[in-house]
Amino acid sequence: MKRVEDEIRRLGGIASARELDSAGFTPGILRSGVSSHAITRVRKGWYAEPTTDFDVLRAWRVGGRLACVSATSHHGLWMPPGVELLHVSVPVSASRLRVPHNHAQRLAETPDALTRIHWDGPSRYGDRIAVPIEIAITQAFSCAGTTVGFVLLESALHMGVLSSPQRAAILTALPRQASRVANHSTATSESGIESLMKLLLIGLGVPFRQQVVIESVGRVDFVIGERLVIEVDGREFHSDLYKDRKRDALLSVAGRRVLRFLYAQIVYESSAVEAAIVSALARSDHNRA
Repeated sequence: MKRVEDEIRRLGGIASARELDSAGFTPGILRSGVSSHAITRVRKGWYAEPTTDFDVLRAWRVGGRLACVSATSHHGLWMPPGVELLHVSVPVSASRLRVPHNHAQRLAETPDALTRIHWDGPSRYGDRIAVPIEIAITQAFSCAGTTVGFVLLESALHMGVLSSPQRAAILTALPRQASRVANHSTATSESGIESLMKLLLIGLGVPFRQQVVIESVGRVDFVIGERLVIEVDGREFHSDLYKDRKRDALLSVAGRRVLRFLYAQIVYESSAVEAAIVSALARSDHNRA
C-alpha cells in the first residue's frame, strides 16, 4: 500500500494537494496524515515530509523556495558568519505571501525583518527546495556583497558542484566590478577563510602562490615571494597548537618566514591582518636574505 509520505518524497519533498489527489490520496487521507504527524501541512494546499529542513518549510510558508545564501547553505557551501535572514525566491506574480512561522498570517500585514524576498521570474530549473546553485551565488553577489559571493563561488568550485559553464554564466550575469573580482575564483581554496585571505591579498595587489608544497613541511596555504608563508586557521574556536608550532619550526629550518592568522582575525580584524602583511613585505620578509 502506498504511503502519502513516500509519494511526497518521490515528488521532491514537498507536494501539492492536487498532485497527491491525482495519486489517490484524498483530503481525508491528508488530514489523517497531518494528525498522525506522518506529513506536515506547510501552507494551504501544500504538504511536506516531517523531516524536511526547517528553513525549507519556512520558505514554503512564505510562498517560495530558498534563495541567495539560504540556498547556498542548502547546497552545502560555506556559510557566512552572522547570517540570520531567511532568503526566499518567489515568482514576480506571487501574492498572499505569509510569514515564515505561520502560514495563516500574511507577510504584507506583518512584515518580518528577518525575511528577504527575491522577486524572480518563473524558473524551470532547480527543484522545489532551492534555486539552482549558480542562481543562488549570483543572488549572493548582489544581496550579500562581492566578498560573500566570491567565497561562495570558490566554495562551489572546490567542492566540484559548479561546472565551468555555470561559472561563466555567473561572471556574465554580474556587474563589471563584481565580475572582475569573481574572475579570480578557482577551485584551490579549501575553506571559506582561505578565500577571504585570497581576496585580501588580491586587494593589496600582492602576487602569491596558493597551496604550495614545501619539502619536509608539506602543503602551506599561501607563499609570497621566495619565503614568506601565510597560514590560516579556519577553526573558529580550536587549534592544534602543537602541530602548528611544529610546522612553524620546520618552516623556519627551511628558511621561511611565517605569518599565521586565526579565523576571528581574518573575519573581524582584517585591517590588522593587512597591516601585518604590509609590514612584513616592507621588511622584505618575502625575499631571500
